[in-house]
Order: sequence, then C-alpha cells, then structure tokens
Amino acid sequence: MNMNITYTSATRYSALFVGPSDPGYSSTLANSINKNRLPTSLYFNPNLSYDFVRADGKRLTGYLQIQNLLDKDPPLGASLVNAGSPYDMVGRSYRFGVRFTY
Repeated sequence: MNMNITYTSATRYSALFVGPSDPGYSSTLANSINKNRLPTSLYFNPNLSYDFVRADGKRLTGYLQIQNLLDKDPPLGASLVNAGSPYDMVGRSYRFGVRFTY
C-alpha cells in the first residue's frame, strides 16, 4: 500500500483582479474584488495492490485506488478557475481491477 498526498498552496482567483490581500487594493477601483484568493488544498489518495503468483510464474495482480479519500469539497468559486484547477471537482472516486500475465 502507498499513499499519494497532494498539497497545493493558496491560489489566486484571477490575475486581472486585485483583492484585499494584494498590494494596490482599493474598494473604489473597478478591478478590486472582495476575495481574490482560494484556500490551500490537501488530498489523500491511497493505492493498494496485491500480486498472486502461481508456481508456473503466471501472475495476477489485483488493485484498488481511491482518489480524494476524505471526499473534500472544493471551495466556492473553484469551478471558475481556469483549466488546471488544483481542486478535485469530482469528489471521491474508486478504481479497481486486475492485471495478468500469461
């Protein structure tokens, strides 16, 4: 078993806008918005596999992968981030199967 842990630091919502934590912010400017940062993300993705080997050398491997183990929801507005969003937009998902050699 192994565990893939994915961490992403806080993300800027848009480079076109200025938020309260950015230099040059003023509520009177047209490009100022009240929130220009999205929070950090941390996802746990465990993987488990087991090899069944017969005496004649043929192998069967069973595996299970779980993405977003804790089913952490993305923050509000994360779907509006450009392509390549660091947030999991699907939620918990499972993959399982077998591989074999003959």
